[in-house]
Amino acid sequence: MLVLMGVDVRGLASHELGEGLELVVDFVADPSGLVHRHDFVERHPGAIAIRPLAQVHVEPYAQPTAAPRIPRGFVSRRPPDQLVILEPSGWDAVTLGYKGSLRLRYRLSVPMGHGAGPNESAADRAIAFVRRVQDYAVEQGNRHNSFDRLDTRVLRFHGDHDGFRDTATMTIGFRLPPNFDVADFQGRLHTWGDGAELRFEYADAAVRAEKNTPVVRAFLKGIRDAGGTPRFKMKTGTSDMNILAPAWGCSTLAYGPGDSRLDHTPGEAIDLNEFEHGVDVLTAALRQLAG
Repeated sequence: MLVLMGVDVRGLASHELGEGLELVVDFVADPSGLVHRHDFVERHPGAIAIRPLAQVHVEPYAQPTAAPRIPRGFVSRRPPDQLVILEPSGWDAVTLGYKGSLRLRYRLSVPMGHGAGPNESAADRAIAFVRRVQDYAVEQGNRHNSFDRLDTRVLRFHGDHDGFRDTATMTIGFRLPPNFDVADFQGRLHTWGDGAELRFEYADAAVRAEKNTPVVRAFLKGIRDAGGTPRFKMKTGTSDMNILAPAWGCSTLAYGPGDSRLDHTPGEAIDLNEFEHGVDVLTAALRQLAG
């Protein structure tokens, strides 16, 4: 059975526990909905052992939007020993890496010419720019898998004129492979832009976590105990791991039931059996880490 699910990040869940328990990491993201479902918080207050505390602290930070960005000031917090990012990738899978991300806002304004004249319109030049960038991405990615190649996508495009000037604007999203030279790429884009105004946003490097860490081993065991065969995934999207793991230098992974291909789409949904498996795995992993 499928049921549409949302994530409620408006409340702070906090439960008092007995003295002497070493708890807990702050959960900084939960698009999978695992921790912020009231039934989970009530049934499973245990979490990752970080420092002596007398409470479980589950901390939401952001609204559920199509492109949530963790507040940059969040990285100045005291780093945890382990970081779990709750992102859907299947109840029997652990995600160890995400590609980097760069966003480009492009604007070109030129004197308006006659529609039958020889001059290219602003939209023509913008389209030529996109094709040049896409060709470059293909040249760079011919020998690589999806995680190790540069991906390009036009997110928005608009062409218009006011009778005097012809204008084209667009937003382009890039997914960056590991060890990608962003500065060199930005220089190429300026050259290919041929006078267009370029503004860059969200330059986050790719991240790849280690496999042989206590937090990874705990989740692998939790999956096996729930009857699954663990899988590792490297995701072509991005998550808060891109920002927090490099800043905090702690061991990390992403886990959560569900199909990430449905994220931020009208068909976003999760199978209830999948969800329950995820609860069992998360519970077992956090108990092992807190034990």
